[in-house]
Amino acid sequence: MSVGQNIKWNADSPLVWEDFQGPVDASSRFHAQTQSGVKYSFRWQSSYSKTTYTFEVFSYCDKSLSWVKSSKATDKLLAHEQLHFDISELHARKLKQTIAMTTFTKRYDSEIKNLFKENQRERELMQEQYDRETEHMKNRDNQLKWQQYVAEELNRLEKYTGSEIVN
Repeated sequence: MSVGQNIKWNADSPLVWEDFQGPVDASSRFHAQTQSGVKYSFRWQSSYSKTTYTFEVFSYCDKSLSWVKSSKATDKLLAHEQLHFDISELHARKLKQTIAMTTFTKRYDSEIKNLFKENQRERELMQEQYDRETEHMKNRDNQLKWQQYVAEELNRLEKYTGSEIVN
């Protein structure tokens, strides 16, 4: 699903090169860049002594900031870039899992911000590790290992696929 320049992650709609609409960084040593991340919002409702929090958490790819050098646009490169998006989805699911297991206090606003901040730190570290270990897709064996690992993790957290979670 596309919302403005953002595409929400969907297993049935992988990235295509037409999604990479941002200005190309000609000076970059990289052939492409996927600008993906995780967003969240929440609302709460109190009745008597019970407070219910409803969260919307989803991963996205920003088409206006994602780019590819057209002469380098191959299926292998697209698969590498897709996995960056998949890693963002994995962290969206991890955040939903953490939210589901958290009992919030009256300091819920800062608690939620801290959960998100930690999740984003872990996502960024994983993105860097992925690029380092695959040598930006040049190491085919490690690329395949990462694809398998992320697919297994997405499957393990399948119950957190929907964007809304109630706590």
